[in-house]
Amino acid sequence: MLVFHSTFSKKTYRDFRLQGVLEGTLNSKTYDTVHRRLTVEEATASVSEGGGLQGITMKDSDEEEEA
Repeated sequence: MLVFHSTFSKKTYRDFRLQGVLEGTLNSKTYDTVHRRLTVEEATASVSEGGGLQGITMKDSDEEEEA
C-alpha cells in the first residue's frame, strides 16, 4: 500500500506540473508534509524489510550494553 501512495503522489505531482500548474501552488505546506511522511515511511519499510538493522531497536541495543 505504501508503494501505491508514493507512486500516486509522485505521478500526480508530475501530471499537474505538465498541465502548467504553478510551482507555488504545487509546493504547498500540505504537499510538503505528505511528501516528507511518505519518505520517512519508505525509509522505515526499507530498513525493516532490507535487514539493515534486522529488527534491532535502540532500546534493544541499550539493554545489551547494560548486561
